[in-house]
Amino acid sequence: LGGISAKGVQRLQIPLSFLPPGSFKATVWKDNTTIPDPDPNQLIQETTTVSSAGQLVVSTADGGGFVAELLPTQE
Repeated sequence: LGGISAKGVQRLQIPLSFLPPGSFKATVWKDNTTIPDPDPNQLIQETTTVSSAGQLVVSTADGGGFVAELLPTQE
């Protein structure tokens, strides 16, 4: 899953209703928006657990983006 933002800083809320039932490990690589002037080559990685009932919330820098890997968790 991925996205690009060309409209300034964005806080994206991506519905995950396309996922099958169950929980998934979401590993997200995204812009480092914690620094004053984000470097497009400086990414941060975050990991969370998601499901089809939720959303993936990602903040991007101006002209930035993200990529996410969604893998089923072992229950």
